[in-house]
Amino acid sequence: MCRRPPTRHYCAGPIAVELAERYRDAHPGTGILASHLRLLAEATGELAAFMVVRGTEAVCVEAVESRHTLRASYSVGAAVPLLRGATATALLSRMPPAARGSILEHYNVPAAQRADIESACAQAQADGYAVSTGELDPGIWGVSVPVPDGRGQLAGTLTLMAPSERSGHREEELIELVRGTADALSEGMQ
Repeated sequence: MCRRPPTRHYCAGPIAVELAERYRDAHPGTGILASHLRLLAEATGELAAFMVVRGTEAVCVEAVESRHTLRASYSVGAAVPLLRGATATALLSRMPPAARGSILEHYNVPAAQRADIESACAQAQADGYAVSTGELDPGIWGVSVPVPDGRGQLAGTLTLMAPSERSGHREEELIELVRGTADALSEGMQ
């Protein structure tokens, strides 16, 4: 999957690119991701990304960067543990309790932190989205909305990330823009 070119740094090889294309071909609706993410990034001026569950991690499968110099950044293929942040909470909140428990066991999450995660998941289920500030990176605010596919199964989560200083006065507006885009994306996966 990875190769080591003459620069002595590792990079994705042709097999990784082929696998990415197979993923896009095999998952209905992923062809519309880029256009929805682009529209959301243009409307908000912030990073828009689509994240999916891979084992015990959230993986970015598509992203459109912010137009600002000071910005949150996330690369396609980047993965984070399903433990903290809006993306993890939104994804965990839509999992069956046994699957969520299995992930928390994998990371040896202590009982007190497990209770906090369960509480955040319950709040995300009630609200239909998850919000976090500084949970993964200091000064970064994020909102994530689960996106069901045509069968009502979790396809992934639509996530918007921005520096807290820019999002603070417009959180409700940003949440509604992400929710509207997630709804449109879900309809496109029907």
